[in-house]
Amino acid sequence: MKPVSGWQMPLQWVASREFRAGKETPLPLVFFDEHYTWNGKMMKALEEIGRPWRRAVTTASLFSIQSAVEVGLGVAVLLDAGTQRDRMKVLGIAHGMPPAPTVDFGIFIADAGDLSRGAMGALWRFIADELEIVEGASTKK
Repeated sequence: MKPVSGWQMPLQWVASREFRAGKETPLPLVFFDEHYTWNGKMMKALEEIGRPWRRAVTTASLFSIQSAVEVGLGVAVLLDAGTQRDRMKVLGIAHGMPPAPTVDFGIFIADAGDLSRGAMGALWRFIADELEIVEGASTKK
């Protein structure tokens, strides 16, 4: 597999609108399943500031993550597009949180060949154009 393009996007800490947690109380975290790299980034960021945490919920579904956060079961990291701002609040340093991590995304093609022609070229141009309009995405070409 040959990488064609890669970019980073910022995550944000999110919690229910009513969520309150003491700085000494272990922070309940809502995790994606164990194969998701966001979990490690979330734990590392908290460990770097000495913030205690505990696993509250683990699921593979974005909808389940959002629901768990909305009802106050814990805190998660989500992309801006996954944040339900009418039912969630974004947490920051003022809430005792570390800076939110970023995540890497990429497009890989088995044989990239000439991406300027044919169906694969048209698909690549469409994807590249769409990525440029995503706020916060920095495309590395």
